[in-house]
Amino acid sequence: MHSLIDSSEKIIKYLNIIHKNYRRKVTAEIGCGEFKDFTVQQISVMMEVGIEPGITLNELSKKVKLANSTVSGIVDRLEKKNAIVKIRPENNKRVLSITLSEEMEKKMKEVKEIKNRYTVQILSRFEEKEIEEILNSLEKLAIEIEKD
Repeated sequence: MHSLIDSSEKIIKYLNIIHKNYRRKVTAEIGCGEFKDFTVQQISVMMEVGIEPGITLNELSKKVKLANSTVSGIVDRLEKKNAIVKIRPENNKRVLSITLSEEMEKKMKEVKEIKNRYTVQILSRFEEKEIEEILNSLEKLAIEIEKD
């Protein structure tokens, strides 16, 4: 039987492999299209903003695991490219919320389709029972991680 440390190391290793390869594959496909003028970090920021419209700069920095100053620069460049819109609420000028521009929102739907196509391609190699087991295990792991 594996020790918890061995299991932990394997889980981290496999999640890193999955994340790295998934992001590489999806980013490569995105980069071939209308997103070729965007950096990987810019695409990552736009993906997070697409998931959570109205996100603040601080929250976004945490999600993409980059310093506030770095994300601020990325957001400024994306605003110049008309990819995102910065909003300062009238009642609190210190808060900056970020949303995708209308045009970028449409493009990000393409990104979602690319991600789904790739995921379906991979999942098609598994039996239905295996997919259910993977989903159940990932769900349990996600629930426990979110508790912290």
